[in-house]
Amino acid sequence: MKKLYALIAFLFVGYLSGIAQVHSPFRAPQGDFKKKTAAHSTAMMKSSAPVGVNHVASAVWTDDFSNPSNWIFTHSGATGSDWYIGSIPPALTFIDPIASATSANGYAIFDSYAFCDTVNGQVGDMTMASPANLTGHNYVRLKFSQYYLRAYDSTFVFVSNNNSTWTKFVVNKNVKLGEYSSVSGAINPAIQYIDISSIAANQDSVYVRFEFYSPYTLAPGGAGCGFAWMIDDVSIEDIPDVDASVSLAFAGEYTFIPVIQPEALSLRGKIINDGRNSFSGAKIFFDVYDLNTSFLLYSDSSQASGTIASGDTSSYLASLSTYLPLLQTDYYIVQKVVVPNDSDMTNDSTFAFFSVTDSIYSRDYLYINSSAYAGSYGFPGAPVSFGSMFHIYHASQFTSARIYLNDGVLNDHVSVTVYDVVGGIPNSIVGTTGSHTVAASDTGGAFITLPFSPWVNVGVGDYFVCINQLDTNRLGIGFTDFVFTNQKNFYNIDNTAWHTFESGGIIATPYLRVGNPSGTLVNVNNPEARSSAFEVFP
Repeated sequence: MKKLYALIAFLFVGYLSGIAQVHSPFRAPQGDFKKKTAAHSTAMMKSSAPVGVNHVASAVWTDDFSNPSNWIFTHSGATGSDWYIGSIPPALTFIDPIASATSANGYAIFDSYAFCDTVNGQVGDMTMASPANLTGHNYVRLKFSQYYLRAYDSTFVFVSNNNSTWTKFVVNKNVKLGEYSSVSGAINPAIQYIDISSIAANQDSVYVRFEFYSPYTLAPGGAGCGFAWMIDDVSIEDIPDVDASVSLAFAGEYTFIPVIQPEALSLRGKIINDGRNSFSGAKIFFDVYDLNTSFLLYSDSSQASGTIASGDTSSYLASLSTYLPLLQTDYYIVQKVVVPNDSDMTNDSTFAFFSVTDSIYSRDYLYINSSAYAGSYGFPGAPVSFGSMFHIYHASQFTSARIYLNDGVLNDHVSVTVYDVVGGIPNSIVGTTGSHTVAASDTGGAFITLPFSPWVNVGVGDYFVCINQLDTNRLGIGFTDFVFTNQKNFYNIDNTAWHTFESGGIIATPYLRVGNPSGTLVNVNNPEARSSAFEVFP
């Protein structure tokens, strides 16, 4: 058990150093990457969901950080780290500034990495300079936009009705190490609601404080040098009687699916009750579009929900039928929650992407949205193997693997290996590539292709494909945090036992693409598809 704990600790060090602390900060990817975001959806006006009036909850007090004097900044301990208000982006360039509605006139940020202090740690407070008067308001909630990436730290909101006694509310409670406040870094910003009625209702002097909490004692050697927490558009508003929102859309485990391995998708999502009253009978409506043409391909809905209490989240609600994507194109999934008498319809929709191509099988997201890039990842001090599972529905061949190498040591070596799977764990080697020597052209952020020789025959079932860091120097492989599935990503240090990523606290997926072509161009299922939909590996 001690040996396993040591391996996990070693993995943590590799992960965090690869992201921020020890090695130089990694760059955002360069090159020919498609970036298609929610803005593209403006052309998609049709929806299977009923159309309602766009009500918004009534705001009692608001602040958009256009006036920094509205806030007081303090810190605890010897560290000098403080919040600040402005438009300066985070020090780590892979973290985007918050994309809130009023970010242009300033936002609040605790930039942990910019003030890195692992000796003293960091505890920074930002408090309202003047109170809000909530007299006559019986049910109130705090609402704010946020963009946050967790390291060894916590985020809190404190509320007081006398500027002396404070009540603490935990924010981002379920966000894991290396995860964003929205779980996906591409959802920017995340909207946070906190019911503060127990402290603030009918009070004439309500204060709010935001606290970034990363003291040395939280994780000696790691705390005090994290990422960033950004906040904007803070308001206190009356809690609507009925207000439903929806969690992240689910588009299956894979972001690239080769046309020979179609996955029948059971679309699903969760409904969140942000209102004051419980409700039942809510549904999620699903629309699947061709992202390139904005053509609606498929619509469905979930069954009606049971009773969801105020503040609770439903279990997954799945579409009534499954959808089999056969068209070679980029797909855009919109899911929208509908419940009678919803008072705020600005938080009812979310989205997800995936692609079907002739040959690419992958769990990464770079092709669609480069903002999902979570940086380079490596492990110093020992040879390491790490990778992902792929399910084969139709017997075929793996022809090559493609990895995104952001940085590494010249003349070090990397290869890719395919294992069969027994009991959900990598078992025996069934194929491998040759060893690739890291060249100068590989270290600036580029995909490199490694052919399998001979091609690997794969039958129906699961296969594990892993990247091998063959030397003891850190190899900076690109990772994404947009899509992650438990029990599908494993690592192995120095040829010891296999461990899941989540057992090491890592919620991220390597940029590892397997070539699994259906045949030559003349035999594809959709010959009229645009040439940009194809990425055929050697």
